[in-house]
Amino acid sequence: MHRRRCGAVCWCTATSSADTDLDTDDIAEDEVLYLDPERRRGYNSDMSAIPAPQRIELSPGVRAILEVDTPKSQLLRHFLHFTEAILAADPAGIDRVVSPDARFNELEAIGYPHGPEGLKIFRRQVNAAIPDEHISIIAVRFEGDDIIEADLDISATPAGEEFMGIPATGRKIRFDVHARGRFLDGKMAERWDRADFEDIKRQLAGPTP
Repeated sequence: MHRRRCGAVCWCTATSSADTDLDTDDIAEDEVLYLDPERRRGYNSDMSAIPAPQRIELSPGVRAILEVDTPKSQLLRHFLHFTEAILAADPAGIDRVVSPDARFNELEAIGYPHGPEGLKIFRRQVNAAIPDEHISIIAVRFEGDDIIEADLDISATPAGEEFMGIPATGRKIRFDVHARGRFLDGKMAERWDRADFEDIKRQLAGPTP
């Protein structure tokens, strides 16, 4: 197994076609495309100096969607551009991938301002606290041509400012996020993300390595 560049927005784990067993002509509307969990182990070393686009990794099945020009592949590209923008150290790029009146429901529910400004505040905090955040996109699903759901495996090392009220310990954490976003004219218009924050806090509060 080796790594290769996959377009402009991600680094992928390259495999042979035999590894994926996927015929891209037969991708069903609600098909879920999985990365073997064994391949998810041991990917990440020190990611802090690696640019944001290279900290996004796709499973072979998700990557295969990009090989065919369809409404689904276009929606996936929009999602990847959005993900790249929120990982970047400078949140100014968020304006290029988010609608001016976008809603981030999970952030509003915990007190962040409505719209892109709330997302920018949140991402400044996250990027300052876990500058090496790495996202593996394990599976995606689609609803029509405007909604994408993605199962994300996220790893990071809190090493900057405190995160979720807990001082950085240098302890690597790993957690899952279920992302759901609606896009309009190529930009994120509404998002509903879910994560187990209690599990994240337990990992953050663990002993220093």
